[in-house]
Amino acid sequence: MIMTGVMAIAAVTSCHADPPKGFEEFRRGLLDNFNSFKSRILEHYNDFLAGEWHEYESLEADMRYTQPKPESMPSAVEIVAEEATDQQKEMLFSLGFSNPDFKAGLNPEDRRKTPESLEWLRNAVALYKASTPADSVKTDGNVEKVSRGDIMTCEGLVEDYDGEIFNFYGMKFALPRFDFSIRDSISQTVDYANQWTELSDADVASEVAPALANLQKVSGLSDYLLFEMMMAWLDQKFPQANDASKMSAAHYLLANMGFGVRIAMDKEGTPFMLLPFDEQVYGRAYFKMAKNYYVFSMPGKEQVKSIGLRTPQLPNNADLGKSLNLRMDGLTLPFKPYHYFFKYGNLKIEGDMNENVIPMLYRYPQMATGGFAASMISPEVREDVVRQIKRQLGDMDPLQAADKLLAMIQFGFPYATDDNFHGFEKPYFFEEILYYPKSDCEDRAVFYSYLVWNAFGIETDLIAYPYHEATAIRADNVWGGDAHYTEGDKKFYISDPTFVGAPTGQCMPQFMEVKPTIDLRYTKVADMDTIQSE
Repeated sequence: MIMTGVMAIAAVTSCHADPPKGFEEFRRGLLDNFNSFKSRILEHYNDFLAGEWHEYESLEADMRYTQPKPESMPSAVEIVAEEATDQQKEMLFSLGFSNPDFKAGLNPEDRRKTPESLEWLRNAVALYKASTPADSVKTDGNVEKVSRGDIMTCEGLVEDYDGEIFNFYGMKFALPRFDFSIRDSISQTVDYANQWTELSDADVASEVAPALANLQKVSGLSDYLLFEMMMAWLDQKFPQANDASKMSAAHYLLANMGFGVRIAMDKEGTPFMLLPFDEQVYGRAYFKMAKNYYVFSMPGKEQVKSIGLRTPQLPNNADLGKSLNLRMDGLTLPFKPYHYFFKYGNLKIEGDMNENVIPMLYRYPQMATGGFAASMISPEVREDVVRQIKRQLGDMDPLQAADKLLAMIQFGFPYATDDNFHGFEKPYFFEEILYYPKSDCEDRAVFYSYLVWNAFGIETDLIAYPYHEATAIRADNVWGGDAHYTEGDKKFYISDPTFVGAPTGQCMPQFMEVKPTIDLRYTKVADMDTIQSE
């Protein structure tokens, strides 16, 4: 038995964004929100940029896992079979843990079977700079009216739009035409101050910032994707400008939207954006000042592991603005269908998802696993998968249904570590496991824990070990083993989608005496479904 303590967790309730307001109403609300912030620091920001820039040495990136993950999935088949009673052996057979007639099946048309066949995603972070869509005409940095295709605008998806169309991860995004300019080149700190003054004197933010915020709202982009989308627009609107000038313009706009971002540059004059987040970010260099500021170069450029940078000195008592969020609650994007298919025995999951989300998420910053689990990319896809699981397993005892789903993920979802398959640590959002032919422990745990709660109503924990992610489900007892931890009078039994052949109640031997931490809990509090996250 595993006896563990449970870390403190705070409740977060998931909800969908409100329908977008009219543009003028939205603009007024946004301006009201940051007017006080503007009067405190933004009106003097050009002075800070013109003042002293201090040099800092970044801290090395925090790593989500300090030990390597197993190269292959550990197997419990022989261990469980040796210790099982006759009744347990019958259950193992009937639920698919030891039935040779249960065969796994993947999409036969899926060509993405190897890392090599995913080469088109290797440079996905640069796709926002791809060539202008073929059915449009570009003049002087502005894209004229296009006649076909879904276009993401401030008013939602439209077929026609007379404005600035730009490419964002291969999709058409659009903004109204804004008549302003930025410098062709920035190389000195004083240039940043002068460009800020020029943009401020032209009152660029009063029109552009609300439009960007509204486009973010209707598309569902996180604050981080807002930054990338803004850089895509500036990059295509001002192709003649150097990276520093475009990064400076983005800094001005983000700050005027209330974000506490900072501009920085290295000794060679290469620009960087320092972004503070609500969540801890792994795998990225950062500076520890009033907040943790994570280092981002131009999208599409190689990210640094550690670096010395200069950034303007800001007043110690200044309101530095809000942090960016990484979590999402549903993306609304032009749709490119991709058919997913997984089968194990007589259990099948099949449907269509939006392939356009895949490049956008490929190099997404690494937050804690609970953040990926709590985010929503496509509510429709999730609802459809839950509906399929309920239809096929809804008549079973919930705990046995959970075990049948567990067996499907163990045997029907091929395993590979992120390093071996992607070449870097790549946590999946729920929807991504339906796309990629390989997944590792945290991806499977995120997928399984969501379905156990939403399809079967069983209180579920997403749990972390030193180099492994698993799941635990609440039950008084289970048939498959006794590996559990307690919280008050509640028992949570280990249910591990990466421990092949192990039903709920079995734990990998190396973790039997290890206390897992809770990354996220699916539970019901005061008659309201909630997600509790670290």
